[in-house]
Amino acid sequence: TPMNGMLGMIQLLQNNELSDPQTHRVKVLHDSTEALLETFDHVLQFAQLEEGGYVCSESFFSLDELLHSLISLMQPKADEKNLQLKLDTPVVGDCYYDAAGSLRQILTNLLANAIKFTDQGEILIRVSHLEQSEHQHRLRFSIQDSGIGIEPALQQHIFERFTQADETITRRFGGTGLGLSICRQLSQEMGGQIGVESTVGQGSTFWVEVKLKVAKASEFKAKSVLPQLPPLKILLVEDVEINQQVVLGLLEQHQVILADNGHDAIETANQETFDIILMDMHLPGISGLDISAKIRESDKCCNYKTPIIALTASVRPDDIQDYFNAGLQDVVAKPVKQQLLLEAIERALDPQKPKLSKAIQQIDTANDTPLLDLSMIETHLQILGPAKLAKLMESFCKTQQQLWPALKQSLASDDHYEVEHQAHALAGACDMLGFVKASNLLRQLELKAKKGTIKQVS
Repeated sequence: TPMNGMLGMIQLLQNNELSDPQTHRVKVLHDSTEALLETFDHVLQFAQLEEGGYVCSESFFSLDELLHSLISLMQPKADEKNLQLKLDTPVVGDCYYDAAGSLRQILTNLLANAIKFTDQGEILIRVSHLEQSEHQHRLRFSIQDSGIGIEPALQQHIFERFTQADETITRRFGGTGLGLSICRQLSQEMGGQIGVESTVGQGSTFWVEVKLKVAKASEFKAKSVLPQLPPLKILLVEDVEINQQVVLGLLEQHQVILADNGHDAIETANQETFDIILMDMHLPGISGLDISAKIRESDKCCNYKTPIIALTASVRPDDIQDYFNAGLQDVVAKPVKQQLLLEAIERALDPQKPKLSKAIQQIDTANDTPLLDLSMIETHLQILGPAKLAKLMESFCKTQQQLWPALKQSLASDDHYEVEHQAHALAGACDMLGFVKASNLLRQLELKAKKGTIKQVS
């Protein structure tokens, strides 16, 4: 919530008329807040990286803007130590569609370390092309400092978690020892590699090589254009004041009615007709899912067919399935960004646009239960993108390969407890990807195991 408020207020400030210096300062503030949010996200995702469950999020970005934003972000720290930051790159203005957040996190960590461990001299950020084709570039990013350097024996361990050069370094400079480990795993998730060359007393050069998918300039610019929407009447269901202010500010061209609790939301939805309902998922007393279900349960409600969009930080695949089961049309992740919010509203209102509106229906255990719920796959593809969906499939395969043999063994040994828990875990994995028939059979098995009647399973 604090990060959502910071980013939201910065976006509102950017909409004002500012002088050039003010515009630059606000941009640095915005980029710094974005970088801080990404740092929080990546630290929280460290366990996912360790377990193989993390998936890079792809977006359109300008490499030139990313690098100059990085310099602006880190320049104040360098100035405190009278260090020069230099950028050497033949790559100017290139547009890509790839894991910009992961790349920024890697470079931010490496540059922050270079500044931390350098007392005088300069730090050089260099970018070079290793390979390039029409659709993909392989780039090498290197950050060279004139700092304390690293002993040869320690260089091979420096990317392991909770590792620093020695205890003296930890006492002098602090740190958790997670930064380089996160960099290594993020680079691997991007299909790249990372390394270091260092001489004690002379400095270090950390480098990372990644392949980036090339985007056309027209595609990049198109993503930056805000959708043009007609004046709309919108119901915003949100209990946190700063979140209310952010969304109200982002939608100031529209008529937005606020409900800050579930009772008011249901009452308002029954009295006034809206074009769109924006629904926070976590409200005191009653959840956004329950409110949405109540709006959808009676065709006498004047908003029975009004599109509902979830505003939430909970966007795991099973969360998304719950939202669609409750009759929601789309999902916007918090912190709310104006571009994504307006695009979601545009999708929900335009019947000709590809939708996220196919509700994932609850399927009973009848014989005609389909093997695969294609709408679930389509939803994941649209919300998560092909790369994340592929990672989900890989994760499912690993889970299935681990649990299925164990489940068969437990059945053979008539172990009710293990059957119940293994069937539950495997059913959850099937639910995530829409394997509804397998999930239903596993749920039946789980229930029979709980009742102690697994011998009745054919």
